[in-house]
Amino acid sequence: MLAVLLVGWYLFEGRGNDVATTFSEISSGLDSGESSRPADRYVDEYGGERTVYARILGSSDCQFLQGQFDIAADNNDLATPGSDEHKWTLGYMTAADEQLEASGCY
Repeated sequence: MLAVLLVGWYLFEGRGNDVATTFSEISSGLDSGESSRPADRYVDEYGGERTVYARILGSSDCQFLQGQFDIAADNNDLATPGSDEHKWTLGYMTAADEQLEASGCY
């Protein structure tokens, strides 16, 4: 249950109440096939939700990406080391960090 709440919070953090837009963005990222392939690499290595990776990898907005990294880092700190939640939040942090670099944010 905690994992579901964390993922839900993670998916919608920083997006206000614009749930329809968020679901539209997620769906369009997954429908293209192109966006889901890079996400598969992270899911295979770290686990977690493909939709979260697709949102991170589909963005070049430095502020958004840093926010996603920070949320994942906070959740990682709360997770028990060695747990599935600890591993997938590390994956979200890794994806956000790599996308920050690829986007020229630092």
